[in-house]
Amino acid sequence: MKKLLTFGIILLFLGATTVPSTGTTVLQKSTIPTYFDGKILYVGGDGPGNYSKIQDAIDNASDGDTVFVFDNSSPYYENVVVDKSITLIGEDRNTTVIDGGGIDSVIEVSTDHVHIEGFTVTNCMHDLSEAGINIFSDWNTIKNSNIVENPCTGIRLYGSNHNLIENNTLKDNVCYHIFLRSKSNNNTVQNNTLMQSEDWLKLCDGIWLDKSSDNLIENNEITGLKFTVGISLYEISSHNVVEKNIIHNNPCDDEANNIQISGHSETMK
Repeated sequence: MKKLLTFGIILLFLGATTVPSTGTTVLQKSTIPTYFDGKILYVGGDGPGNYSKIQDAIDNASDGDTVFVFDNSSPYYENVVVDKSITLIGEDRNTTVIDGGGIDSVIEVSTDHVHIEGFTVTNCMHDLSEAGINIFSDWNTIKNSNIVENPCTGIRLYGSNHNLIENNTLKDNVCYHIFLRSKSNNNTVQNNTLMQSEDWLKLCDGIWLDKSSDNLIENNEITGLKFTVGISLYEISSHNVVEKNIIHNNPCDDEANNIQISGHSETMK
């Protein structure tokens, strides 16, 4: 009986310390900001079964899973396509880097209900149809990330509705920092910082809406743009609310208002 009891205690101890094939002992699930109830797949790090590429983890994920990306294997030279309703989390927004290598978009979101945060996203293809983060779906969240030095657009929404773009830093992109186009409606763009470096000679508009309506643009800070517009509402962009934005230190503006309207029924506060 004593031997059986001892054996049972050993088995209990081993069971408590077993690491799943796609897990790691570095972080516990409770420390990772998950938004669904699925499993967690790890990229980078040194846990047994961790993936070396973000796309491989996404390909093996299911709707509701979380893909957590460690920064010690950064930068990740990938063009990531998110085609499942997952949470994609970087360990640290300043050190978990995804570099698109000048090919296509760095991250493309093609399905609804995707949550992305905690990355530096850089180096998309130089083409107006590409972006650091390119969204073609609805009800997504992009937050707490750095979208920097993309040769075209930082964040682009194309026919994409009910998205939240929040608490991101967009710096030294070209053409547009945030671009909503082709009936991207009912989105919220708030608490973002958009800027250009003093020695950055390329032009980039701040937030540009093209044929997009019923959006809320609030509490964003836009600074240092070179001869471009802070916020533009263009081509039948109707019933958008633009309020409490700070637009300053742009050579093109009057230090009071740098907003261009070519739509209908806008609310400015």
